[in-house]
Amino acid sequence: MVVSDKNNEPWYADYANYLASRVLPFRSTRQEKQKFFSDLRRYFWDEAFLFKHCADRIIRRCTDEDEAAQILWKCHNRPYGGHHGIATNARKVFEAGFYWPHIFRNARRLINELDEMRLDAYESSISYKERTKRWHDKRIKASTNYERGDKVLLFNSRLRLFSGKLKSRWY
Repeated sequence: MVVSDKNNEPWYADYANYLASRVLPFRSTRQEKQKFFSDLRRYFWDEAFLFKHCADRIIRRCTDEDEAAQILWKCHNRPYGGHHGIATNARKVFEAGFYWPHIFRNARRLINELDEMRLDAYESSISYKERTKRWHDKRIKASTNYERGDKVLLFNSRLRLFSGKLKSRWY
C-alpha cells in the first residue's frame, strides 16, 4: 500500500510510504539515507495517519499543507481568545496535537494576510466615516444664518482659544 503517488505529495509521504509498505524512497547519497532512517525513528503509522514522537514527549499527528492552513485559521479565530502572534498560534497548534515542519512560516503568512485585511478595513472605515458625516450633516436642522455676537455650540472644534506655549500663572 503506497500512500501517495501524486506529484503534489505531502511532506511526509516518504515516511508514510516506508512505514506502510516498506518502500524505500530514492536517496542518492549515503548521508541522505542515514538522515532518512534517523528521522524515521520518531515516526509511526497507525491506520490512516502518520504520527510523530516530538522532543517534548507528546505524540502529534502529521498534517499536509492544505489541512495545516485550516488548522491555523481555526486556532487563530477562536471566539474565546485567539488573535495572537506567530509564536502563540504555533504553540496552540502544537498543544492541539498537530505537526508539520513549516508551522512557523505558515503562521507568519496567516498573520501577515490578516494584517493586510486589517489595513484595508482601516481605509474603508475612513470612507465610511466620511459618508456617515455627510449623511448626518444633511439632516441637521439648525439655522445657518448667524449674526455677529450669536452664541453657537461647537462640537469637536479645532479652534484654538490661545496660541503659543502654556504659561505658568505661578509667580
